[in-house]
Amino acid sequence: MLLDEFVEGTEYTLEGVRITREDIDAYARRYDPLPFHVDEETAKRSRFGGIIAPGTLSFISVWAQWLQTGLYDDCIAGLSATVNWTLPVYPGDVLEGRVVVEKVLPRQEDRGILVLCVHAYNQDGQGVLNARVTAMMKR
Repeated sequence: MLLDEFVEGTEYTLEGVRITREDIDAYARRYDPLPFHVDEETAKRSRFGGIIAPGTLSFISVWAQWLQTGLYDDCIAGLSATVNWTLPVYPGDVLEGRVVVEKVLPRQEDRGILVLCVHAYNQDGQGVLNARVTAMMKR
């Protein structure tokens, strides 16, 4: 899809994605090696009571589901993202996402701005994150 094909207010439901202990370990050891992501004993003593996923892993896992919808390919380029994490994600949690088209802003003849709101929920329906993503798209 091109920018002008998106309609403000449209909601898309994403496939669920399971966050495994292996996913957390591999990602955290490389990008976010805080003890409550990688060390079981330290994590048990933390306010979380166990290993939790890095917030960026939670977001990128849901974002990947959005990209896999195939709604666009090389016609999009990210400009910014603001993510708010509301609950921790534990090994075995299944994150389901919802993407809402917030704004469609034609700027030039050949491109414009798409603003999306991304919401992720765990298997119990509890919100774990909300994000606002701004991207440039072809028209």
